[in-house]
Amino acid sequence: MGSGKIIAIIGGDIRMAHAAESLSQKHQTSLFAGKDFSGTLPKALYEADIVLLPFPYSDATEEFLHTPLYDGKIPVHCLFAAAAEGSHILGGRFGDKAKKLAAERNITLHDYQNDPEILSVGTVASAEGAVAMAMTACPDTIAGERCVVLGNGRCGSAIAARLSAWDAEVTVISRGAVPGQRHCSFNDEAGVFLALSEANIVFNTVPSPVLTAERLSKMKPGALVIDIASNPGGTDFAAAAELGITAALAPGIPGKYAPRAAGRVLADCVQKFIETTKNKGV
Repeated sequence: MGSGKIIAIIGGDIRMAHAAESLSQKHQTSLFAGKDFSGTLPKALYEADIVLLPFPYSDATEEFLHTPLYDGKIPVHCLFAAAAEGSHILGGRFGDKAKKLAAERNITLHDYQNDPEILSVGTVASAEGAVAMAMTACPDTIAGERCVVLGNGRCGSAIAARLSAWDAEVTVISRGAVPGQRHCSFNDEAGVFLALSEANIVFNTVPSPVLTAERLSKMKPGALVIDIASNPGGTDFAAAAELGITAALAPGIPGKYAPRAAGRVLADCVQKFIETTKNKGV
């Protein structure tokens, strides 16, 4: 690949528009988001050196591309069938289906999850956005509020740190110990029940069913759950509604709360990828 690439940017949220704006200064870009582009998409895919997909690239089943700004559906298998053999596709959270389809057409996949810069910006934006959602929805101040954070990965630890900085009373529920934070293990069911029963706001970052109907039943009616885990989240939303708990699934927070920063970092990482592959003679 040489310089001045042809880049097709497909699906995703407003982050992709900001990425396209940055990349268009050096490359020929085509942005397909928020409009009916079904007629022109196959040609753009076939001509592209690089295809830029969202984070995450698809729904949970890997059946359709993640296109929150577009009412139509783009089947994942159609996208790979239209892409040129030997091209490069960048996206987030490629699963087994994407890997299989790519291998069949000699397409190289590059997952955003392996890029620390993208993950770092996404973590900060997700944490700030989640806390902002809580501040908007909660009638009281965050200071002094009893909060529970489920999970202590990148996003969980970032949320807990920001809540603590605002003087909230924070309990982290995770598998391992959490230095500097009040902690409860998922294996300690009695402790989990107690922490949830005392909480006014619960943040979930675990992409598995951790807020079950039984656990939700220990919470106060009127409590708030903000679930930022990958779709479909880790909350039994039907049970929450029956129990009078306000529960919101909030995927894609970086695209809503920091789209320009996230888009520019994405563009920078694409440019680094281009320069790296150029030096390797790809």
